[in-house]
Amino acid sequence: MIDIYKCDCCGREQDSGSWPGHIHWKKQNFTICRQCLKELAKENIPELREEWEWEEKNNNNYRKKHIQSDLRWQVWGRDNFTCQECGSRKCLTIDHIFPESKGGKTELNNLQTLCKKCNNKKGVK
Repeated sequence: MIDIYKCDCCGREQDSGSWPGHIHWKKQNFTICRQCLKELAKENIPELREEWEWEEKNNNNYRKKHIQSDLRWQVWGRDNFTCQECGSRKCLTIDHIFPESKGGKTELNNLQTLCKKCNNKKGVK
C-alpha cells in the first residue's frame, strides 16, 4: 500500500516515494515535499541560503536582493513567527509590503512575515 502525504506548506498531495519525510523545525513537526523543503532551506538555513543564487524575475533582468539573516530574524521576531495574513506559523517567508520590483525598500518597515501560501497568493501587485 502506498501512503499519500499532503505537504503542510503548499498543500500538494504525493505518494511517500516523493517525500523527504517529516521535519522538526521551530519546535513543530511538518510534513513537507521536496520543492518546499528546498525553498525552506534557502529561506531559513543561512549556510544553504548563502549558496543560493536568486533567479531572474519577470524576464527583465530584475534580480531579487538577498535579505540579510539578522533582518529576517528581526521581522520574524517582531511578527511573533506568525503569518500576518492568516495567522499560520508554518512555512514562513519574508514579504515586501511594497514590492521591491516596484521600488520598495528592503527595510524593516516594508517587510512582513507571510506563510508560503499567503505569499504565493499575494504575488507582485
